[in-house]
Amino acid sequence: MKSLLKSERNPTGHRRAFLALLLASLLLATGACGGAGEPSPTPTPSPDVSPTERPLPTKPQGALAFVASGKATSDIYVLDLENGEPRRLTQDTIAHWPRWSPDGRRIAFLSLPPEEGIFSQNGQLMTINADGTEEQSIALTGGTETYASVLDWSPDETKIAWETTHRSDNVRAGINVIDLATGEIEELAPGHPGAMPAWSPDGSLIAFVSYEDEEKPDPDIYIMEADGSNVRRLARQEGDDVAPRWSPDGSQIVWWVRDKKGPPPHLFMADVEDGKAEALGTGSRPAWSPDGRRIAFMDQLEESNVDIFVL
Repeated sequence: MKSLLKSERNPTGHRRAFLALLLASLLLATGACGGAGEPSPTPTPSPDVSPTERPLPTKPQGALAFVASGKATSDIYVLDLENGEPRRLTQDTIAHWPRWSPDGRRIAFLSLPPEEGIFSQNGQLMTINADGTEEQSIALTGGTETYASVLDWSPDETKIAWETTHRSDNVRAGINVIDLATGEIEELAPGHPGAMPAWSPDGSLIAFVSYEDEEKPDPDIYIMEADGSNVRRLARQEGDDVAPRWSPDGSQIVWWVRDKKGPPPHLFMADVEDGKAEALGTGSRPAWSPDGRRIAFMDQLEESNVDIFVL
């Protein structure tokens, strides 16, 4: 496996190109957007190299979903990258975590009642067409306690997995799956806490964040079968391991670690087959390119500035 290498980056040079590259290539509506059970030792960061700027597409295509916040509400918009025109999809709600369906026709998101605020336990899982039509409430979610995406579509678009506090097993937060054809909801890994689900590209597995000790939670990256069976820990680092993201071929998972003691967040990657982890350097919120050759991520090299980079 080739190492993905991290460097001391030049913010000025990369700031020009990589934000547009991320928006154009990773979040387009036209593109779909056996692990080891033992903890992995904390790996040594790879040697430093300089990322290379790549030419941007001359004519971005597709659409970008985003959230814009007001005083008491936040709504979902879709930006047409062809003409630069945004379209507002939701009205007067607290909307979070928009997630495109693999075919780019629908968006799933979490909605909270504005009168109850962001700490409401009466959240709803919603879907809406990309043109703003057919908004539907498909499940109650309770609240969420996460700072990464709380839901994900199955690759075949028949199901949605989401993080919820509406459980029947006394778990503080867990993962449910709804069958969109029948409306049937299933609790995955009963009795096991879970958050931030991510389907594998073939739909057979779900990566998620979990922990063993309810009193002193130390979130790690776990994997389970799509039916909630065979739960096992993939990797473990010091700090909160969050937001797992599968490589397009399903062989690797990248995530980031936020240390409660205050050091900057770091990126890690692990092989799904053996759980062997590799440190990629500082950064957060990673996203794979569709061809699996690059990872876009956020990093803060200056106190007042956060930039987007590509490995």
